[in-house]
Amino acid sequence: MIYKEHLLPKNLGLSIKQGVMNRLHNHFEVLQGTVEHLSLYYQLADYETKYAIRQLNNLCHEIENLCLSQRQQVMAPEWIRPTQITTFLQSQRYCLIDEHRKGFTTNGYDRVLGGVYMHWTQIGKTLFEVFRDEGAPELTDTVCKAITELKYYSGEFDIEWGKNTEYGGNIPQFDQRIDDFKKWLVENKKDPDDVNLSLGYLHLGQVNLAQSFGTNSEVVIHQQLSNHLDIYQIEVDGVACTYNYCWTDTDYKQKQIDMMKPGYDYSSWR
Repeated sequence: MIYKEHLLPKNLGLSIKQGVMNRLHNHFEVLQGTVEHLSLYYQLADYETKYAIRQLNNLCHEIENLCLSQRQQVMAPEWIRPTQITTFLQSQRYCLIDEHRKGFTTNGYDRVLGGVYMHWTQIGKTLFEVFRDEGAPELTDTVCKAITELKYYSGEFDIEWGKNTEYGGNIPQFDQRIDDFKKWLVENKKDPDDVNLSLGYLHLGQVNLAQSFGTNSEVVIHQQLSNHLDIYQIEVDGVACTYNYCWTDTDYKQKQIDMMKPGYDYSSWR
């Protein structure tokens, strides 16, 4: 059976229809399954199909971020929030422990320029994403099926390159959203202080902006970053890995597939 979904230009633009994007992303979740339970379809798929399933997830999020940035460019250009999402193919996952989870209550949803945060390493939506994107719905069994609390960590990380948003700072709208979110949680019998819900971002470190860019101005930093969009090398404690390829390479897709083959083979039906 061949299934086709048509996305028309009117579905995108400055006012993206979140329901359309949710439906599109749900196809990815069904096709791949979860970390613990990969779908049989994914396990039986060939390399090209597995790559396409992964790209469905990537492109879905890229469309959302592009539309959000375009809207911000028109409505509030100073609040465009570039974020670096650094993931690793075949990265090893480890279970979060209680000591790690304390970071959720310490940091909450604060994001600061140059802040390094733990990447979300699993499939599923967070409670905050449901609250924000779905219009604060009642948490029925159907809605909750798509929600996951962060259970794992890996070497993957995100870096915030936007203006600081900190609770109790100089952005009343941000404080109000967090207050409304906590109220919504209580109304749905969720404890806002329960660290097991993984509410917020785990702050792992901080980029030394002055040393790295020669400035603390996000405008100048954005200009420098816009000319360097590829990570070439990462080094930690004397151990380095070089990524000698670029997304603009004509054979980029095949390079990605070739690097993913060991992981594809591991996740194949045995």
